[in-house]
Amino acid sequence: MKANPHHRYLDEYIAQRIIQLGISKGPIENDAIRRIAAGEKITGFERFYLERSLSSLQSQDYLFGSAFLNDHEKRINKAADQLPNKYDYKHLDKLAVKLAKRHSHENDLQIGDSFYRRELNHRIAQYANSHTKADYLHSPEYNDFEALLYMFKQNHVQVLFVIQPVNKKWMEYTGMPQSSLDNFDRKIKYQLNKQGFNDVVDLTTVKNSNYIAEDTIHMGWRGWLMLDKKLIPYYRDKHADPKATQYHMDNYFLTNSWANKAKKFK
Repeated sequence: MKANPHHRYLDEYIAQRIIQLGISKGPIENDAIRRIAAGEKITGFERFYLERSLSSLQSQDYLFGSAFLNDHEKRINKAADQLPNKYDYKHLDKLAVKLAKRHSHENDLQIGDSFYRRELNHRIAQYANSHTKADYLHSPEYNDFEALLYMFKQNHVQVLFVIQPVNKKWMEYTGMPQSSLDNFDRKIKYQLNKQGFNDVVDLTTVKNSNYIAEDTIHMGWRGWLMLDKKLIPYYRDKHADPKATQYHMDNYFLTNSWANKAKKFK
């Protein structure tokens, strides 16, 4: 971990969060984290130790990351060669529905059978009307998300954000108010757009949401197809647009005030 003089507030936040979550890395790392959290400088030895550790981790990442990509690239390219140049999305959507019905016929919640049997079948009754007071507006994870956005800014990453759909059948069964999802949607998009992160695919507003999720909240048959359609123009050039990575970060999104803000997202 290396303190960044240009983002001292961010460094302090991350260090404080590590301590709050009870994460322990070792005596040298722990003392460095404690110092950063308190707004103090780390020692010369700690800096030397952490820079050596970082160098080692980067070497491992390069070595094993390259091996992983090389191992799978041929298989990926071979499979990709079989794909058509143009998709008939209406036909594929019908096919997705057909597959979804085949793999979710053991329940009436449009949830994949394997997941339903493994995770829900034996305790499904306890979820009935269990989310009537669901609140997704108050969470330190909004601050954690902001820390991630800073990393994208520092590395000039052009990111496509996907707001996943929630299984409507599951929402109805658990009694989750639509307003809970809508409020989260507005808040997270406000945080993104306010800082220049404008590439957002929002799948929570799809009118026909049947089989869009495969379990309760994760992308499913039709969901992946919808996302695929959005991904094609995004990754076609395989080069980031410098104009699209000129983000303007705001430390306000690292505060408790933002983590608990519940209205006026405009």
